[in-house]
Amino acid sequence: MPAGEPVFDVQTAISDAAASARLAEAPVVIRALGLTKQYAQGAMVLRGVDVTVHEGETVALIGSNGAGKSTLLKCLVGLHPVTGGELDVFGQQPKGRAALSAIRSQVGFVFQNHGLVKRQSVLTNVIHGHLGTKGAWRALHAVVAPPAWRQAAMAALDAVNLADKAPSRADRLSGGQSQRVAIA
Repeated sequence: MPAGEPVFDVQTAISDAAASARLAEAPVVIRALGLTKQYAQGAMVLRGVDVTVHEGETVALIGSNGAGKSTLLKCLVGLHPVTGGELDVFGQQPKGRAALSAIRSQVGFVFQNHGLVKRQSVLTNVIHGHLGTKGAWRALHAVVAPPAWRQAAMAALDAVNLADKAPSRADRLSGGQSQRVAIA
């Protein structure tokens, strides 16, 4: 084969096809049909968006600045109400307080602004993830958090390779480290 020619690997193509077939059989976790979002000022941001995401699928949302990527993500998890279309997330429509709470408890969302409390420790910031749960006042600081919450936070920090930063103040982290703490 001449140098520079693309190489087609039959084995890879077969395994990719098999993986695609398995995903198609996996449960749907997000389905949006004809989704629209229009802001009060009249700006139409989303027009007829169709999205289907299966369990186990990895999806990348790519587009230019201002194209509506963040708006779409916020609509999918119920942070912004949709103007029209159908939306189903984890088998529920994100309408009503109970449904929104159930959906949000299953979704991790890392904003462009990581939302860390800079004067608090990294561990306390991760424990803040429990603020929407029963007994949430105990998530205000690692000292009053239940041991199970502290252990889970440490496991999450370990998963993003930042367990050693647990006692550090959040304002001492790099941008990448801040993002990983937000993920944890």
